[in-house]
Amino acid sequence: MPVLPENMLLHLKKLSTVHSNKGVHFLTPAAFPGSHCPMHSAARLAGSIQGLSSLVIGTQECAYYSRLVLRDSYGKAGELHWMYVLDANEVVFGCREGLIQALAEMDQADAKAILLIVTCLPDLIGEDIEAIIHELQPKLAARLISISAPHFACNGHPSGIWRTLEAMVGIMQQRTMIPHSANLLGLHAASASEVPLLTSLSYAGVKLRCLGPDNTLDEFLSATDAAINIVLSPYMLPLAKRMANDFNTPFVSLHDTYGMHDIDAAYARIGEHLGLDFGDAFTEGRSALKKAEERAAAKLRGLSFFATDLSLDPIPLSAYLSTQGMKPLLLHIEEFYQEDRQWVQAMHTQGHDPLVCHRVNNLAETSVFEILKPAFSLGPVPPSLKPKISHVDQLHKMNGFFGYERTTWLLDKMMQALSTPASDLLKEMI
Repeated sequence: MPVLPENMLLHLKKLSTVHSNKGVHFLTPAAFPGSHCPMHSAARLAGSIQGLSSLVIGTQECAYYSRLVLRDSYGKAGELHWMYVLDANEVVFGCREGLIQALAEMDQADAKAILLIVTCLPDLIGEDIEAIIHELQPKLAARLISISAPHFACNGHPSGIWRTLEAMVGIMQQRTMIPHSANLLGLHAASASEVPLLTSLSYAGVKLRCLGPDNTLDEFLSATDAAINIVLSPYMLPLAKRMANDFNTPFVSLHDTYGMHDIDAAYARIGEHLGLDFGDAFTEGRSALKKAEERAAAKLRGLSFFATDLSLDPIPLSAYLSTQGMKPLLLHIEEFYQEDRQWVQAMHTQGHDPLVCHRVNNLAETSVFEILKPAFSLGPVPPSLKPKISHVDQLHKMNGFFGYERTTWLLDKMMQALSTPASDLLKEMI
């Protein structure tokens, strides 16, 4: 296997110097597009929201790749998933007239709402999609929204998801607020009964609505009647912020909250907005987290680590682990959210400024472990190094958890990994 020379890390930036995705560089030249394109994730999300139609605007390649996730032109509930391919003339002079005609045809075919997914080429030639929507919307029954999804402007797929979700607010309308109600942004309904906070809210008579990729268009449009948005995924935060701006719906974020006192404060704000006093409802969970932190204190303090699992936002998690005495060395950042700045500052206050990168080829990047020598990894470890580096991967299993229980689960998994002898780690390789 080729070995990376140490100077191959010189192009990476420190976290404190990064202000957007543009500052997050690929770890090696072994990068690839495919499912990392935001058009891909936006098309997949559009296909999962019943009642939402879509129009991918781009080249023949974009149309081809979008068909990998939107295999049929018509959805189960009559949605339209069409592609608009620019011809050679439109590449030079723009596609305004053709696009207006396509949208009119979709409207005549009874599309309720249409998401325009703008890919690289129309973005590069400066086609003003918003101006087209502004001109055409009064003439159509279908509601129009658009997102910019050029792959050249981002590292990966998350912007295709959060921009689509944020754009949904553009077709929402103000509704009468239901005092004891909450939107759970980013939680599947099947997981709601497993979370103590939600159990307490339900017991108190709070109307809960899970809102995410598997919901219908009508459920999204009903979201403005909630008294509060509880954000459980970074993908949903832009939607919550826009709803706060457009409809004055307050929100509380739990997706980036790991520390006990931060969880205390978040739960208190939820109770305040809903007029509830939780009393000692969370004593058990809080006590379990306190004990987990006490068990972990001695073993975690001083350990250096990587946070490279693709399923988590590593910045708030690393900020929390820094408070437990751990030292972040390298973070894989799939998407840099502006809200992460507070956690960047928190880490900087702790005296930590890790390298940031975008990893897409684990086998080609083995040498980064040998160069930086982490003692622990939150994410996969190359097979040859598993006996040397304790790790916890498959952190997507934390999805659906939040609050005290999520942090307790994580600490317990880390303690289990640190207690696993090398002989057991070797068995994983067989």
